[in-house]
Amino acid sequence: MSRSPCSRPRFFFPLVLLAGAVMAGCVAPVGGSLLESSSTSAPAPMPAGKVLAPPPSLDAASSRAQVDAAGVTGSGAIWAIRGQALAISTDHGASWTSGTIPMPPPETIAPTTFVLDATHAWSLTTPAGDGDHGQGPQFDHARLIVNRTSDGGRSWRPAMVPGDYPDTSRSFSFVDPEHGFLMVSGGRTNEGSSTLLATSDGGARWRVVRAVPSSETATAAGVGASLGSQITASDRETIWAAAQGEAGPVNHPILDVSRDGGLTWTRAALPGIVDRWGGTNNVPGGPPAFLDSNVGFFVLTTDDGNGNPETVVFGTRDGGITWARLTTLPASLAAPLDFVGPQDWIAVEEANGLPWTLRETTDGGQSWHALSASGLIGDGLQSLRVGGDG
Repeated sequence: MSRSPCSRPRFFFPLVLLAGAVMAGCVAPVGGSLLESSSTSAPAPMPAGKVLAPPPSLDAASSRAQVDAAGVTGSGAIWAIRGQALAISTDHGASWTSGTIPMPPPETIAPTTFVLDATHAWSLTTPAGDGDHGQGPQFDHARLIVNRTSDGGRSWRPAMVPGDYPDTSRSFSFVDPEHGFLMVSGGRTNEGSSTLLATSDGGARWRVVRAVPSSETATAAGVGASLGSQITASDRETIWAAAQGEAGPVNHPILDVSRDGGLTWTRAALPGIVDRWGGTNNVPGGPPAFLDSNVGFFVLTTDDGNGNPETVVFGTRDGGITWARLTTLPASLAAPLDFVGPQDWIAVEEANGLPWTLRETTDGGQSWHALSASGLIGDGLQSLRVGGDG
């Protein structure tokens, strides 16, 4: 995985506010995939001070429009989803293309989407009548349908996934338009097993790589644990699975990795962290984020051993073979967070309902200073994406 650099100054543009939000930089190189895309070139930097408004196709009447999901692809395209509307910009919001994205009905399965670049995206739905209704696999059914587009959401093609996966959490990760993975992570009523599926034709056909039993990925004290559903693939063989937050008693390893395409999994050792109840006591901020094939970061909300919550940043310089505890974030900077360079990180400071403040560190978290930005308002900035370092 690589992150394209861009020259300073960085530019920050509010994309969406309220329930979901993204800050996009001059080249916004991280998103659902955390990967470069060779099919779409990154957009050129925009002039300083430009404010990026929500796409008109999502809400023509309000600049404070709530969206369901948003992000920035590896090639620099900005995307946002509201309901079944999909909007994508490849020029930092100067223009948008509009499409749709298939979404499951409420209270069936959780929405699961992945946008790779300006044209390729995927979404999970189920057949009519299927869903997770809390009664358990003997009553519920979640036969998954992968919907794929190669024209930015103007047309979609469905494909059935082999198997039936009620009471699971799910996520996609695509390395390129053809090769991708789908993790189906077990919940409390399906015995905790996890299934990894793969495609090599863009999602037209899926094969089960392996169903991984919870006994194989047990956490501390031998407690069975299903693989986490928050995955990212750094290449066609290396897949990271981070725990999703869940109410107990659902156990997940905090962070596992496969280096053989999902056939075998090993624990990523995090210094000072006991691998316990990964879905509740220790909640990852997502899968690892890599600046290149070697340098990466992993953010974990845990406690200090005395019951006090804290957010810890771990780092690697050898592609995740070893991880070091880099710093503990100040309480006000618990989230969101993004990484511009090895020492240069951007965070959002909580402001008790006041307009959000951006904070930057250029020394790996030892000190922080305010960073100016245009157009930010309060009410729940949840995600941050910034451009590369200079």
